[in-house]
Amino acid sequence: MSNKDLDVVFVGNLKRFGQSRNIDFLIRVFSENNKLQNIKLTVVGGPSEEVKRLKKLLNKSGTNIDFVGSLNRKETIAYVQRAKVGVLINSSASIHSLKYTSPLKYFEYLYADLNVVAVDFESHHELPESKNIYFYKENDTLDFSTKIISALEDEPKAIDKTKITMSTRIEKIIHIFNT
Repeated sequence: MSNKDLDVVFVGNLKRFGQSRNIDFLIRVFSENNKLQNIKLTVVGGPSEEVKRLKKLLNKSGTNIDFVGSLNRKETIAYVQRAKVGVLINSSASIHSLKYTSPLKYFEYLYADLNVVAVDFESHHELPESKNIYFYKENDTLDFSTKIISALEDEPKAIDKTKITMSTRIEKIIHIFNT
């Protein structure tokens, strides 16, 4: 029996540079789209004021969304390991989000054998193994729900995990500075 008892997880700061990361979109899709009504979304992250604001957006049909707030690293990883799909989301309101991403969450998703659904931004296409990401058009509820369902149905792609460990990535960075 698989220990993957969570469907979809988002892990990270709920704001970037003081602006929304578009978690409102996730709430809207998961609480209003009939295709996703039986799929559970777990959101791990803070700050707590943003969690409170987002919880107010939930309507009575939004019972498939769980906000657990900020957790320590060990607790966060436990949620990631229990999920089947990890979400990478941001807003195009920031050019930084379009062009740059911090891949730590992405590597955690891959290492836990999650399929990854990500907003179709240049920054996400630059990630290693991006050919395996299920890209969706920003704010397109139909495209997003289709990609979530596909990612849940498909087995995770096999990857060489030794290439994505923290120590391997550190060695590559050191090599760049030494050349």
